[in-house]
Amino acid sequence: MLSIGIDIGASKILGIVYDSRRKKIARLHIAQTEGPRSAVAMAEKLILEHRMTGKGNIPTGIAIAGVVKNNTVVRAANMKGWNGINLKAAFRHFDISVFRHIDISRFRVENDAQCFGYAESLIGYGKNKESAVFLTLGSGIGGAILLNGSFYRGAHGSAGEVGHTVAKFVPSKVEGRNSKFETLEWEYLAAKRFFAAHGVDDPKELEDKARKGNKKALNMYREFGVNLGVGLANIINTLDPEIIILGGGLAHTYDLFIAPARQTIKRFVVNPAASRTKIVKSKIAWQGAAIGAALMAINRVGGKLTA
Repeated sequence: MLSIGIDIGASKILGIVYDSRRKKIARLHIAQTEGPRSAVAMAEKLILEHRMTGKGNIPTGIAIAGVVKNNTVVRAANMKGWNGINLKAAFRHFDISVFRHIDISRFRVENDAQCFGYAESLIGYGKNKESAVFLTLGSGIGGAILLNGSFYRGAHGSAGEVGHTVAKFVPSKVEGRNSKFETLEWEYLAAKRFFAAHGVDDPKELEDKARKGNKKALNMYREFGVNLGVGLANIINTLDPEIIILGGGLAHTYDLFIAPARQTIKRFVVNPAASRTKIVKSKIAWQGAAIGAALMAINRVGGKLTA
């Protein structure tokens, strides 16, 4: 069966047509994120170019970085203008002709890390695992947690938001604050924001320099790996998963940061056996959330997710 998966990020939107029978992407497009209309435009492009026109028969899943409930973005911390947006209603509002081609019973909006985790649990390294943590390393850090074969969402549906855990207290630079310190969240130390804070405008250029042996670039990735390792150690000490799977746009630089990350984990994880927890780069990496969204739509996944 063919389905549509759309991954909405802070700056870019990825759209795919996924063939679940062949377990492969049949078509892929990338565009700039420009509000809810861009998601509708992406769906239209995929439907028309892949000749998927029909009457209400296309499963469609949408992944977005934020807390999601009933197809509505409750809070997207890193994406301005998305809070409170109901994407099913947006599809109806912006282009009723596109909505007619979509199977309403298989229209799903979900947190991007949950989508990534779902895909990995079916076709990636998370398959047949009882416990796992799935992390998306991009503009921020998203997370999904698999416990006892089911995805743990928490009492309010936001479990896994590890990027917003407090990693450091820093002196406040804002006058008039009651506290002398501000919190620094983990994703400011171990995502693209880390590189931006160090004046890196083009992460690809930094990666190229590191792979050519540039010491400054290599040291930056080493520091990034140490920061990532601190958060991973906290996750391992708290959840003790079988495996941690890294996806998102930064996962392809895995070989540049994993060694210092592992050294940091070994230093801070309490249980010696747990300090050797398997940490791998995703098989589906930056396409994982879109694939997961497409699979959720096909499988009519709702409420409690199971691997």
